[in-house]
Amino acid sequence: MDELQKIEKGTKFVYNGKPYTSTSKVMIKDGKIGVNVEVEGNTLWNLAREYDLEAKIIEHALQDFAIQGEVIGEGIQGNHYGIKGQDFYVFTVYDVRHGCYVQPKLRKNICELLGLKHVPVIDENCHLNGLTIDQVLKQSDGQSQINPKVLREGIVYKRIDGQEHWKAVSNQYLLSSKI
Repeated sequence: MDELQKIEKGTKFVYNGKPYTSTSKVMIKDGKIGVNVEVEGNTLWNLAREYDLEAKIIEHALQDFAIQGEVIGEGIQGNHYGIKGQDFYVFTVYDVRHGCYVQPKLRKNICELLGLKHVPVIDENCHLNGLTIDQVLKQSDGQSQINPKVLREGIVYKRIDGQEHWKAVSNQYLLSSKI
């Protein structure tokens, strides 16, 4: 049976463009900022400092949230998007205290508070009922919203309540990429 048919009828999803990047996580633990790479001075640490995340997270009392995103740009996975420097795009925020992912509206509000970019959102209220895997794979094809001159890697579907997510990698992207 097609896995999509197991999704409860009426379940709402958000779907985003999936950038081809390196993933990073930022959070405050024991009063200090941390990223998922231990070596200070690398791109992930530099971006956290550039965005002044430690001060902003403390200022807005967001210490109980882990912010996960994609790092793109020069020196990252061949700079697929052709941008100067590096940048950080949030794709999820995890509420550490309550043990769950936050809903899309709160995630976007947190991005605004911290001055962070969010991965491109393609549809904020979609239903997957009746779709086949082939149809989902076709939806994953398309141009990147970060740089429309290149193909996106695919799309990520997230249940509105944030508790389930999965990605569909674009066949167009796979056939055209050098990875």
